[in-house]
Amino acid sequence: MSYRARESFLAVRYDQQVRVRFTTITAGAIIALQSEVHPSGLVSVLYNGQIVAVFMKDIESRADVVETSLAS
Repeated sequence: MSYRARESFLAVRYDQQVRVRFTTITAGAIIALQSEVHPSGLVSVLYNGQIVAVFMKDIESRADVVETSLAS
């Protein structure tokens, strides 16, 4: 499922040294779910060519579902 961010929110990504880096999902960006929601509330999404982790509650409160054809 894909979403378009209505407003910006934080995401976590891991670099090659397995360090945690924060990034921002920007307003207007399209993100696509890549995993089920983990017990922690985090879900993996594809954003800007990278897999990042975000809280599902942030997606639900700050993004809208988009049709698959619009997300391509």
